[in-house]
Amino acid sequence: MTLRPVILRVPQTAGESPPQRVQRQRETARAALAKCAELVGAPAAGWTLDDRGAPLPSAGYTWSISHKKDWAVAVIAREPVGIDVERIEDRRDHLLEAVASAEEWTLAGERRWPTFFRIWTAKEAVLKSRGMGIGELDDCRILHAPRGEPWKLRFADGHAFVQHFEFDQHVAAVATPAVMKIDWTVIAEPNRAREYAVTPVDPNPERRRRSVPTRAAHESRE
Repeated sequence: MTLRPVILRVPQTAGESPPQRVQRQRETARAALAKCAELVGAPAAGWTLDDRGAPLPSAGYTWSISHKKDWAVAVIAREPVGIDVERIEDRRDHLLEAVASAEEWTLAGERRWPTFFRIWTAKEAVLKSRGMGIGELDDCRILHAPRGEPWKLRFADGHAFVQHFEFDQHVAAVATPAVMKIDWTVIAEPNRAREYAVTPVDPNPERRRRSVPTRAAHESRE
């Protein structure tokens, strides 16, 4: 099965309060999920959460969403799946130590913010694929992090593979039980001419980046 995750631009409205902005982001993530359902032939409705806020399977599909200020992402699959997105930007230095052990940093690479966000999104995506929250972060460990290739992480008695992608100063991570082909759909504003390339993360600048199949749609989120 080819995964068909969706990246959807969050509409910006001046004068919104922080709660209003978060609500708009959540609505955009749900709109991305609806588009994803359309692409994979899944039901349009029935995507609900359990009492802990974890996504419940629907009609044999699992799903995951994530959102930030500018973009929301969603994915639907037949197997357990998790997705996370973050904007790459400087944070407080103590977070570098909090996100991973020294051994994990040795596997992941140089202690820089792009690497930090690859670690963070990878662990978040794995936890989401297992229906867990950020409180279980310390129980998620990097086992293998080859440069430019899918990472392997462990959680509890199982493991997952994570593929990283970058676009518009953001990084997205998709966690699945096995490495899968991923075909992204990017939806931006209807009057925006720029297309947003989604490429696998390759921390080695000497390596040629290989674009993944990307469907760019300049349309509104409706």
